[in-house]
Amino acid sequence: PYSNLTGVKCLTYIGTEGYGRNNKIKNKRSLMGWIKILMTVLTMPLIIFNLLGGLVGGIWLAFLGEWATIGRGLAGMFGGALLCSFLMFLGMMFQMPGIKMWESRKFFARIFAIPMLLIGHAWIYIVMTGWAIGAFQIIFRDVSGQSSVLPHGLWAYAVAVGPWSFLLQKDVDAGNDHGEIPVFFLQIACICLVLGTWLEIKGLVISFWAIMAVSLIVGSLNFIRLLYKEKPFLNADTGLAFSELDKAMSGQHGIAFTLIKPQIEQLLRHNKGTLVGTMRKRGICHEVIVLKAAKFILDDVLPSGNYHIYRGVLSQQGDLLFDLYTFSVRKLWAEDSNQEVSANAEINSMEEAISKAG
Repeated sequence: PYSNLTGVKCLTYIGTEGYGRNNKIKNKRSLMGWIKILMTVLTMPLIIFNLLGGLVGGIWLAFLGEWATIGRGLAGMFGGALLCSFLMFLGMMFQMPGIKMWESRKFFARIFAIPMLLIGHAWIYIVMTGWAIGAFQIIFRDVSGQSSVLPHGLWAYAVAVGPWSFLLQKDVDAGNDHGEIPVFFLQIACICLVLGTWLEIKGLVISFWAIMAVSLIVGSLNFIRLLYKEKPFLNADTGLAFSELDKAMSGQHGIAFTLIKPQIEQLLRHNKGTLVGTMRKRGICHEVIVLKAAKFILDDVLPSGNYHIYRGVLSQQGDLLFDLYTFSVRKLWAEDSNQEVSANAEINSMEEAISKAG
């Protein structure tokens, strides 16, 4: 799985697998099952706190005349999503080589791939923790007395959590909920930080680090567990198409292919892989099959708004996906120039759709 939150593989995994009463009982007793229950119980209190915390803190600071603090907070909220997205993008330096080695399915390559993937995975939590600590330091810079600690804390919470909530919502809209665990733990940790600074309880402040460490450990263990649950190829043609996809991931548009790989794989597996077999009988090579699948998916993904920063403005991942789209359209047009709509017309139509989304 890949996430818009990070643009990298396996941000974290939540949920349960399997069907039937036995699996259900087993999953409820697992660590991830208990975490799911905890998240369900705390969902409504967190929603209320997220909605009212920043609002109350901002209004309170306005009455205190802390306009500079309010301005810094607003800048962090609106620019934070872009900055955090860029920082997460840097994790691809570890993720991409690790993904390539892991999917080679060679024993020694996978041995070296695991630490690289775990480093890329840990980078997510490093960025989250660094952003939260930075947000609290910036907001608390001008605290004048103990009486103003709580409004500063509520405002700092909004700055620390807001960008991640925004990116998580983009993930959920795109069908990816893999960012829920780190964002959930970040919210709990930041609430402890707010209460600790307000009530002057050192243990609550220290618990911020403990909670983020637990989140990293839980996410990493589940990450490793699911790495070994890969399913084999369904048939020879589908396997060759998957190999072509792996090859494309190491090429010019590798990062873009990585972002939509789960959707491409799902499409290639459609109806037990008969889609690939049918296209092969029509003389379509595996490379073109992969490009057709990518274009088919991007026709829906790019205008959906899930890869936009603001209306009409794509994120970094969105720009990479659009580059892949234009490449696919031109390549497919070169393979078959008898199509009703020209390549330029398709690209122009997509640009217009992107400009109206977000």
